[in-house]
Amino acid sequence: MPKAQELFDNLFAPYVAAKTFSGNFDIFLLGNNPTNTLSEIHLQTAYRFDNNGDLARQNATVGVVGRVNSKEKATFHFIHSGQNFVVALDEQKSWWTTEQGDTVPAFQKLLKPILDDVIQVLNGQKDFVPVVSKSVEAGRPVWILKAKGSNAVRIVVDAQTRALRSLDIKDNVSIRGYGQEFNEPIADESFTWTPPLDFKQVVEGAVSPPASLGFKIANSATEKVTPTN
Repeated sequence: MPKAQELFDNLFAPYVAAKTFSGNFDIFLLGNNPTNTLSEIHLQTAYRFDNNGDLARQNATVGVVGRVNSKEKATFHFIHSGQNFVVALDEQKSWWTTEQGDTVPAFQKLLKPILDDVIQVLNGQKDFVPVVSKSVEAGRPVWILKAKGSNAVRIVVDAQTRALRSLDIKDNVSIRGYGQEFNEPIADESFTWTPPLDFKQVVEGAVSPPASLGFKIANSATEKVTPTN
């Protein structure tokens, strides 16, 4: 059984250590925090690092939904094939190439700030004490992290891979991870993308994302993790 605080402080550690990763995440930002421009983020990703630890391949699709207007949606594709870098935006039926791609996977830029924010906010609550227990979920052994004396926080971690299966902070954020594979071979063919016939290539930077990927875990909601007994 791992120590609860250590497990909580290292929720992203298995992803940093992985040489290859593929998986899916659904992220729901709850409440009415004015700093959040989004209400939903959906991610499907695969990436691979080379022997020097540099990002060698990536194929990520990120779908976002606006917080104020649920009809404000955008679906981005980020592809690093090893030879070039491509970005595409479904709603504008546009795609473009860039000479210098990102060295950090879209997955890491998206999920790690949320987890860091959760850890920072909860650790800042003097009454927050994480506790861990064993359980089974969907036939797999898991560890469940909660706040002592409160049901406002629940985090489920795969006991074998330490993959994050779910994270829920009441009235704040809800995350679901599924189909996650660590250090499994991923063929080069997985890191390709063919633009649909009705898509047009545009000059890099000619298309701007319609929504910022800004988000913040509200401090006010963490008041609910105060022990109830």
